[in-house]
Amino acid sequence: MAPSHERYPRVVIDLGLIRKNTALMMEACRESGVEVMGVTKGVAGDPRIARTLVEEGVSSLGDSRLDNLERLVEADLGVPLWLLRAPSPSEAAACVALAGGSLQSDLGTLRMVSDQARRRRVVHHVLLMVDLGTGREGLDPADLPSACREVSAMEGIVLDGLGVYFDFKRTPSSLVRDLEALSELSREAGVPAGIVSGGASNVLELVIDGSLPKAVNHLRLGTAPLLGLFSSHGPRPIDGWARDTVVAEAEIIEVKRPRNEAIASLGHLDAPMAFLFPEAPAIELLRQSNDHTVLRTTQPMEVGERIRFRLGYDAMARLAASPFTRTSYRED
Repeated sequence: MAPSHERYPRVVIDLGLIRKNTALMMEACRESGVEVMGVTKGVAGDPRIARTLVEEGVSSLGDSRLDNLERLVEADLGVPLWLLRAPSPSEAAACVALAGGSLQSDLGTLRMVSDQARRRRVVHHVLLMVDLGTGREGLDPADLPSACREVSAMEGIVLDGLGVYFDFKRTPSSLVRDLEALSELSREAGVPAGIVSGGASNVLELVIDGSLPKAVNHLRLGTAPLLGLFSSHGPRPIDGWARDTVVAEAEIIEVKRPRNEAIASLGHLDAPMAFLFPEAPAIELLRQSNDHTVLRTTQPMEVGERIRFRLGYDAMARLAASPFTRTSYRED
Protein backbone atom coordinates (compact mmCIF):
# COMPACT_ATOMS: atom_id res chain seq x y z
CA MET A 1 0.00 0.00 0.00
CA ALA A 2 1.39 3.41 -0.97
CA PRO A 3 2.02 5.77 1.95
CA SER A 4 -0.66 8.39 2.54
CA HIS A 5 0.23 12.07 2.27
CA GLU A 6 -2.20 12.81 5.09
CA ARG A 7 -1.53 12.11 8.74
CA TYR A 8 -4.02 10.99 11.36
CA PRO A 9 -5.95 11.50 13.55
CA ARG A 10 -7.58 14.18 11.46
CA VAL A 11 -10.62 16.36 12.06
CA VAL A 12 -12.79 17.52 9.17
CA ILE A 13 -14.89 20.60 9.93
CA ASP A 14 -17.83 21.32 7.63
CA LEU A 15 -18.44 25.05 7.96
CA GLY A 16 -21.46 24.83 5.67
CA LEU A 17 -23.24 22.42 8.01
CA ILE A 18 -22.30 24.49 11.06
CA ARG A 19 -23.77 27.48 9.24
CA LYS A 20 -26.98 25.53 8.60
CA ASN A 21 -27.29 24.56 12.29
CA THR A 22 -26.56 28.11 13.41
CA ALA A 23 -29.24 29.51 11.10
CA LEU A 24 -31.80 27.06 12.54
CA MET A 25 -30.72 27.98 16.07
CA MET A 26 -30.99 31.71 15.44
CA GLU A 27 -34.43 31.37 13.83
CA ALA A 28 -35.77 29.48 16.87
CA CYS A 29 -34.19 31.89 19.35
CA ARG A 30 -35.35 35.04 17.58
CA GLU A 31 -38.92 33.76 17.62
CA SER A 32 -38.61 33.33 21.41
CA GLY A 33 -36.90 36.69 21.98
CA VAL A 34 -33.66 35.00 23.06
CA GLU A 35 -30.25 36.52 22.43
CA VAL A 36 -27.43 34.04 21.72
CA MET A 37 -23.83 33.98 22.84
CA GLY A 38 -21.91 31.58 20.58
CA VAL A 39 -19.59 29.38 22.63
CA THR A 40 -16.25 28.43 21.04
CA LYS A 41 -14.45 26.60 23.86
CA GLY A 42 -15.27 23.20 22.30
CA VAL A 43 -13.24 24.16 19.20
CA ALA A 44 -10.40 25.97 21.00
CA GLY A 45 -11.58 29.37 19.82
CA ASP A 46 -11.29 28.43 16.15
CA PRO A 47 -11.60 31.78 14.28
CA ARG A 48 -13.15 30.27 11.13
CA ILE A 49 -15.90 28.61 13.12
CA ALA A 50 -16.37 31.74 15.24
CA ARG A 51 -16.78 33.85 12.11
CA THR A 52 -19.44 31.46 10.82
CA LEU A 53 -21.40 31.85 14.07
CA VAL A 54 -21.13 35.64 13.89
CA GLU A 55 -22.18 35.78 10.22
CA GLU A 56 -25.34 33.86 11.12
CA GLY A 57 -26.30 36.31 13.86
CA VAL A 58 -24.88 35.46 17.29
CA SER A 59 -24.50 38.71 19.21
CA SER A 60 -21.40 37.77 21.20
CA LEU A 61 -18.82 35.00 21.60
CA GLY A 62 -17.83 33.25 24.80
CA ASP A 63 -14.88 31.04 25.68
CA SER A 64 -13.51 29.66 28.93
CA ARG A 65 -9.80 29.98 28.07
CA LEU A 66 -7.87 33.21 27.73
CA ASP A 67 -5.61 31.75 25.04
CA ASN A 68 -8.69 31.07 22.93
CA LEU A 69 -9.99 34.59 23.51
CA GLU A 70 -6.65 35.92 22.31
CA ARG A 71 -7.18 34.08 19.01
CA LEU A 72 -10.64 35.64 18.73
CA VAL A 73 -9.29 39.12 19.48
CA GLU A 74 -6.74 38.72 16.69
CA ALA A 75 -9.51 37.58 14.31
CA ASP A 76 -11.34 40.91 14.87
CA LEU A 77 -14.85 39.48 14.53
CA GLY A 78 -16.75 42.62 15.50
CA VAL A 79 -18.78 41.25 18.43
CA PRO A 80 -18.21 41.40 22.21
CA LEU A 81 -16.06 38.63 23.70
CA TRP A 82 -16.83 37.04 27.06
CA LEU A 83 -14.78 34.90 29.43
CA LEU A 84 -17.02 32.06 30.57
CA ARG A 85 -14.88 30.69 33.38
CA ALA A 86 -14.24 33.24 36.13
CA PRO A 87 -10.59 34.30 36.08
CA SER A 88 -8.15 33.20 38.75
CA PRO A 89 -6.40 36.05 40.58
CA SER A 90 -3.43 35.79 38.23
CA GLU A 91 -5.76 36.18 35.23
CA ALA A 92 -7.70 39.29 36.29
CA ALA A 93 -5.61 41.67 34.19
CA ALA A 94 -5.77 39.45 31.09
CA CYS A 95 -9.51 39.00 31.57
CA VAL A 96 -10.09 42.73 31.33
CA ALA A 97 -7.60 43.14 28.48
CA LEU A 98 -9.07 40.40 26.27
CA ALA A 99 -12.77 40.21 27.21
CA GLY A 100 -15.42 42.87 27.31
CA GLY A 101 -17.38 40.80 29.82
CA SER A 102 -17.19 37.74 32.04
CA LEU A 103 -19.31 35.31 34.02
CA GLN A 104 -18.54 35.79 37.71
CA SER A 105 -19.45 34.04 40.94
CA ASP A 106 -17.05 35.35 43.60
CA LEU A 107 -17.01 38.89 44.98
CA GLY A 108 -13.30 38.76 45.81
CA THR A 109 -12.48 37.97 42.20
CA LEU A 110 -14.79 40.72 41.03
CA ARG A 111 -12.99 43.25 43.20
CA MET A 112 -9.75 42.34 41.41
CA VAL A 113 -11.44 42.63 38.02
CA SER A 114 -12.88 45.99 39.05
CA ASP A 115 -9.41 47.18 40.04
CA GLN A 116 -8.00 46.15 36.67
CA ALA A 117 -10.87 47.83 34.82
CA ARG A 118 -10.30 51.03 36.81
CA ARG A 119 -6.58 50.99 36.02
CA ARG A 120 -7.25 50.52 32.32
CA ARG A 121 -10.10 53.04 32.35
CA VAL A 122 -12.47 50.61 30.66
CA VAL A 123 -15.90 49.21 31.45
CA HIS A 124 -16.17 45.45 32.01
CA HIS A 125 -19.59 43.79 31.79
CA VAL A 126 -20.60 41.01 34.18
CA LEU A 127 -23.19 38.28 34.46
CA LEU A 128 -23.44 37.01 38.03
CA MET A 129 -23.84 33.25 38.14
CA VAL A 130 -26.33 31.65 40.53
CA ASP A 131 -26.02 28.10 41.87
CA LEU A 132 -29.44 26.45 41.60
CA GLY A 133 -28.44 23.07 42.95
CA THR A 134 -25.71 22.05 40.51
CA GLY A 135 -22.87 22.43 43.00
CA ARG A 136 -20.82 24.12 40.32
CA GLU A 137 -20.08 27.84 40.00
CA GLY A 138 -22.55 30.39 41.32
CA LEU A 139 -23.67 32.43 44.28
CA ASP A 140 -26.14 31.08 46.81
CA PRO A 141 -29.55 32.63 45.99
CA ALA A 142 -29.80 34.00 49.54
CA ASP A 143 -26.62 36.06 48.98
CA LEU A 144 -27.73 37.47 45.65
CA PRO A 145 -29.41 40.78 46.65
CA SER A 146 -26.43 42.01 48.67
CA ALA A 147 -24.00 40.78 46.00
CA CYS A 148 -25.87 42.67 43.29
CA ARG A 149 -25.76 45.86 45.34
CA GLU A 150 -22.01 45.54 45.86
CA VAL A 151 -21.27 44.70 42.23
CA SER A 152 -23.42 47.57 40.97
CA ALA A 153 -21.29 49.95 43.04
CA MET A 154 -17.94 48.64 41.76
CA GLU A 155 -15.91 51.02 39.65
CA GLY A 156 -15.40 49.90 36.07
CA ILE A 157 -18.04 47.16 36.33
CA VAL A 158 -21.49 47.02 34.73
CA LEU A 159 -23.84 44.32 36.00
CA ASP A 160 -25.78 43.09 32.96
CA GLY A 161 -27.77 40.33 34.59
CA LEU A 162 -27.76 36.83 36.02
CA GLY A 163 -26.78 33.46 34.63
CA VAL A 164 -27.08 29.80 35.56
CA TYR A 165 -25.56 26.48 34.54
CA PHE A 166 -27.49 23.20 34.35
CA ASP A 167 -25.90 19.80 33.82
CA PHE A 168 -27.14 17.34 31.21
CA LYS A 169 -29.05 15.26 33.78
CA ARG A 170 -31.75 17.87 34.29
CA THR A 171 -35.22 17.00 33.02
CA PRO A 172 -37.19 19.57 31.00
CA SER A 173 -39.67 20.04 33.85
CA SER A 174 -36.91 20.74 36.38
CA LEU A 175 -35.27 23.17 33.95
CA VAL A 176 -38.52 25.12 33.59
CA ARG A 177 -38.98 25.22 37.38
CA ASP A 178 -35.46 26.48 38.07
CA LEU A 179 -35.47 28.98 35.22
CA GLU A 180 -38.66 30.48 36.60
CA ALA A 181 -36.89 30.70 39.96
CA LEU A 182 -33.93 32.45 38.29
CA SER A 183 -36.27 34.97 36.68
CA GLU A 184 -37.84 35.72 40.06
CA LEU A 185 -34.39 36.12 41.64
CA SER A 186 -33.48 38.62 38.94
CA ARG A 187 -36.56 40.70 39.69
CA GLU A 188 -36.01 40.54 43.45
CA ALA A 189 -32.35 41.51 43.13
CA GLY A 190 -33.28 44.49 40.95
CA VAL A 191 -30.70 43.77 38.23
CA PRO A 192 -30.87 46.92 36.06
CA ALA A 193 -30.16 45.43 32.60
CA GLY A 194 -32.31 42.39 33.23
CA ILE A 195 -30.41 39.79 31.20
CA VAL A 196 -31.44 36.30 32.33
CA SER A 197 -28.96 33.85 30.82
CA GLY A 198 -30.69 30.51 31.09
CA GLY A 199 -27.85 28.14 30.33
CA ALA A 200 -26.49 26.08 27.46
CA SER A 201 -27.57 23.75 24.65
CA ASN A 202 -29.64 21.42 26.83
CA VAL A 203 -31.93 24.41 27.54
CA LEU A 204 -32.37 25.04 23.80
CA GLU A 205 -34.84 22.15 23.82
CA LEU A 206 -37.24 24.39 25.78
CA VAL A 207 -36.93 27.07 23.09
CA ILE A 208 -37.75 24.60 20.33
CA ASP A 209 -40.74 23.05 22.12
CA GLY A 210 -42.04 26.45 23.28
CA SER A 211 -41.74 25.89 27.04
CA LEU A 212 -38.92 28.34 27.86
CA PRO A 213 -40.04 30.82 30.54
CA LYS A 214 -40.60 34.20 28.92
CA ALA A 215 -38.25 36.07 31.24
CA VAL A 216 -35.26 34.04 29.99
CA ASN A 217 -33.79 36.17 27.22
CA HIS A 218 -30.25 34.85 26.74
CA LEU A 219 -28.54 31.48 26.12
CA ARG A 220 -24.89 30.40 25.76
CA LEU A 221 -24.82 27.86 22.93
CA GLY A 222 -22.00 25.74 21.53
CA THR A 223 -22.95 22.05 21.44
CA ALA A 224 -26.12 22.67 19.39
CA PRO A 225 -24.67 24.60 16.43
CA LEU A 226 -21.34 22.76 16.40
CA LEU A 227 -22.64 19.19 16.74
CA GLY A 228 -26.41 19.25 16.19
CA LEU A 229 -27.00 17.97 19.73
CA PHE A 230 -28.86 19.13 22.83
CA SER A 231 -26.32 17.05 24.76
CA SER A 232 -23.59 14.64 23.72
CA HIS A 233 -24.31 12.51 26.79
CA GLY A 234 -26.60 9.92 25.33
CA PRO A 235 -26.33 11.50 22.75
CA ARG A 236 -29.45 13.65 22.27
CA PRO A 237 -29.65 14.76 18.60
CA ILE A 238 -31.75 17.71 17.45
CA ASP A 239 -34.26 16.58 14.84
CA GLY A 240 -33.42 17.94 11.40
CA TRP A 241 -30.04 19.39 12.35
CA ALA A 242 -26.74 18.30 10.80
CA ARG A 243 -24.53 15.88 12.74
CA ASP A 244 -21.59 15.50 10.32
CA THR A 245 -20.34 18.95 11.25
CA VAL A 246 -17.08 17.98 13.01
CA VAL A 247 -15.87 14.49 12.13
CA ALA A 248 -12.73 12.65 13.27
CA GLU A 249 -10.85 10.25 11.05
CA ALA A 250 -8.35 7.60 12.21
CA GLU A 251 -6.46 4.83 10.43
CA ILE A 252 -6.49 1.14 11.19
CA ILE A 253 -2.98 0.16 12.29
CA GLU A 254 -3.57 -3.49 13.21
CA VAL A 255 -6.11 -6.19 12.35
CA LYS A 256 -6.87 -9.25 14.52
CA ARG A 257 -8.75 -11.42 12.03
CA PRO A 258 -9.78 -14.42 14.14
CA ARG A 259 -11.52 -12.06 16.59
CA ASN A 260 -12.91 -9.59 14.01
CA GLU A 261 -11.10 -6.82 15.86
CA ALA A 262 -8.98 -3.92 14.68
CA ILE A 263 -6.97 -1.16 16.32
CA ALA A 264 -7.35 2.48 15.29
CA SER A 265 -4.75 5.22 15.68
CA LEU A 266 -6.83 7.18 18.15
CA GLY A 267 -6.64 6.82 21.92
CA HIS A 268 -7.97 8.23 25.14
CA LEU A 269 -5.40 11.03 25.01
CA ASP A 270 -6.98 12.12 21.73
CA ALA A 271 -10.68 11.60 22.45
CA PRO A 272 -12.60 9.59 25.08
CA MET A 273 -14.40 6.56 23.67
CA ALA A 274 -17.75 7.48 25.24
CA PHE A 275 -17.91 10.50 22.92
CA LEU A 276 -16.86 8.74 19.70
CA PHE A 277 -19.70 7.48 17.48
CA PRO A 278 -18.58 5.44 14.44
CA GLU A 279 -20.38 6.40 11.24
CA ALA A 280 -20.39 2.80 9.99
CA PRO A 281 -23.01 0.67 11.80
CA ALA A 282 -20.77 -2.40 11.43
CA ILE A 283 -18.26 -1.03 13.95
CA GLU A 284 -18.45 -1.41 17.73
CA LEU A 285 -15.97 0.28 20.07
CA LEU A 286 -14.61 -2.13 22.67
CA ARG A 287 -11.91 -0.42 24.72
CA GLN A 288 -9.20 2.23 24.70
CA SER A 289 -5.65 2.78 25.83
CA ASN A 290 -4.00 6.18 25.79
CA ASP A 291 -2.98 5.67 22.16
CA HIS A 292 -5.34 3.04 20.69
CA THR A 293 -9.03 2.30 20.22
CA VAL A 294 -9.98 -1.34 19.78
CA LEU A 295 -12.92 -2.00 17.45
CA ARG A 296 -15.06 -5.03 16.65
CA THR A 297 -16.20 -5.23 13.05
CA THR A 298 -18.71 -7.33 11.13
CA GLN A 299 -16.97 -6.54 7.83
CA PRO A 300 -13.31 -7.36 7.08
CA MET A 301 -10.95 -4.42 7.56
CA GLU A 302 -7.45 -3.72 6.28
CA VAL A 303 -4.47 -1.88 7.74
CA GLY A 304 -4.58 1.68 6.41
CA GLU A 305 -8.37 1.79 6.17
CA ARG A 306 -9.88 4.95 7.61
CA ILE A 307 -12.61 5.06 10.23
CA ARG A 308 -14.84 8.10 10.60
CA PHE A 309 -16.41 9.13 13.90
CA ARG A 310 -19.13 11.58 14.70
CA LEU A 311 -18.19 13.35 17.89
CA GLY A 312 -19.62 14.24 21.27
CA TYR A 313 -18.55 17.46 22.92
CA ASP A 314 -15.73 16.02 25.04
CA ALA A 315 -14.13 14.31 22.03
CA MET A 316 -14.42 17.44 19.89
CA ALA A 317 -12.92 19.65 22.60
CA ARG A 318 -9.98 17.35 23.26
CA LEU A 319 -9.18 16.92 19.57
CA ALA A 320 -9.44 20.67 18.97
CA ALA A 321 -6.98 21.40 21.77
CA SER A 322 -4.51 18.65 20.83
CA PRO A 323 -1.26 19.61 19.06
CA PHE A 324 -1.36 16.19 17.36
CA THR A 325 -4.63 16.73 15.48
CA ARG A 326 -4.61 17.72 11.82
CA THR A 327 -7.58 19.86 10.77
CA SER A 328 -9.19 20.52 7.41
CA TYR A 329 -12.28 22.56 6.48
CA ARG A 330 -15.18 22.23 4.06
CA GLU A 331 -17.59 24.99 3.05
CA ASP A 332 -20.36 22.91 1.44
